[in-house]
Amino acid sequence: MYFPIRCRKILDEQQLQNNELLEELWQIWMRIREFSEAGPALPGGEEQFGDEYVNAITGGIAVFLWHGEWLRHHDERRRSIEMAIKTIVDAPPKRVEFAREHDVSTWTWDCFLAETAAMLWARKPEDVCWRHLVANIRLR
Repeated sequence: MYFPIRCRKILDEQQLQNNELLEELWQIWMRIREFSEAGPALPGGEEQFGDEYVNAITGGIAVFLWHGEWLRHHDERRRSIEMAIKTIVDAPPKRVEFAREHDVSTWTWDCFLAETAAMLWARKPEDVCWRHLVANIRLR
């Protein structure tokens, strides 16, 4: 799936996206979430290696949170993102067999989740929920 790599590129380039592009990304992200809830098979019948959906979901989360001003205008979307974060933290995916501890990929769910935790904690260091998220990630 290309979406996590696209998210990584947006974050690495640190160029704010316009509302139209963010809306497009939101629609793709919502569709990916629908696919993930439907089951493990990819929509085209391709073989899934394990983390494709959660990589895309966490990549989208990081991009949307990085665009905090845009997200401030969309309370329902912010709540969806927070719920998705909590779902992943409460039940993180298992590492796939061929994944190594020192994998250099930066478009994986654990990388995106770590960035997400840092962004949320930096914005609200007093928020116990986000401190807990950072602690959970550190201990995994």
